[in-house]
Amino acid sequence: MLTPKAMHTCNAYFGHSTHIITRSAIEAFGVSLTDCSNLVEFWTQNVDVCTKTPTKLLEFLTLKIATDVLSNLKPEKALVAVDLLSTNFMKMLINGLKQIKLKKDETLKAFYDEYMEALVACCNKMPATADAQKVAVIKRLILYPGTFDIEKFTSTRVVHQLN
Repeated sequence: MLTPKAMHTCNAYFGHSTHIITRSAIEAFGVSLTDCSNLVEFWTQNVDVCTKTPTKLLEFLTLKIATDVLSNLKPEKALVAVDLLSTNFMKMLINGLKQIKLKKDETLKAFYDEYMEALVACCNKMPATADAQKVAVIKRLILYPGTFDIEKFTSTRVVHQLN
């Protein structure tokens, strides 16, 4: 299911209509990704490439899928959360957070808030022995391509909640 051709097909299907974002197909796709053994490979080789120069629709779509993936990961697979914070995705995330602060886009803000809540919840599902993974998530958020003052752009204290 998760091949470069599949991602191209997903982009072609999901990328043409703003109405598709609210459909359950997006959620079902995100949930099905959580059970795939090559989720990280698919994310870094396909999704990350698509977020290099995202359109607003692709930004919504990627955030929705990422939120659904993080929300539905089982505790034993929650360790992959840091791998989903790929370079281009992080650049999109930081730029998007800065833009919603400037433009006061409430719809996009809701997508980002939901994503941040899912990220925190996913990290909280990690086993007690996974402190190194939580630290890696924090590093991805506050070090390049993240930003030290990420909490300035979010409506939650995401870094503090990860401790």
